[in-house]
Amino acid sequence: MPDKTSSQEQKERDILTVPKWYAVHSRSRFEKKVAALLIQNDITTYLPVRRMKRKWKDRKKIIDFPLFPCYLFVHIPLLDKKKVIQTKGVVKLVGFPEPAAVPDNQIEALKRFETRDIKVDPYPEFIPGKEIEVKRGPFRGIRGYVIEKNNRYRLVVGLELISQVVSVEIDVDDIRTTD
Repeated sequence: MPDKTSSQEQKERDILTVPKWYAVHSRSRFEKKVAALLIQNDITTYLPVRRMKRKWKDRKKIIDFPLFPCYLFVHIPLLDKKKVIQTKGVVKLVGFPEPAAVPDNQIEALKRFETRDIKVDPYPEFIPGKEIEVKRGPFRGIRGYVIEKNNRYRLVVGLELISQVVSVEIDVDDIRTTD
């Protein structure tokens, strides 16, 4: 019979030593600077961005904006949280009383959205409803919700920990319910 205290100790050790994704709350408009500083400190960092066209009087330019203002993600063991928190521009790791890990599949969904030449939008609120899964196409395996916007369907994926949601256009024939 396994020793319950040793398995509990192992779980606690794993929580501290196994790298997971955590959301970082940064100062406003400091996301790119914080990401650069974290990368300099050898911390795996992910800052999801969306490309937007900006106009000035004399020119137009495409600029990368953070997809979630004031948020980025780090992949660290909790033992390294002090290195993150002490980085200039970092407000905190998200979660209470301890930082809460962001599920790997949510980070993977964001990365896959970004690698395609499609428009990714933050969505104003989480839409409750039936969960779906993409059954084919570039987002196969991603779970989320479907909404209609401007007579087109969009896949909505929520990052509940930071109360943020993104959406991408999707063909309704490529989805199935998860029941």
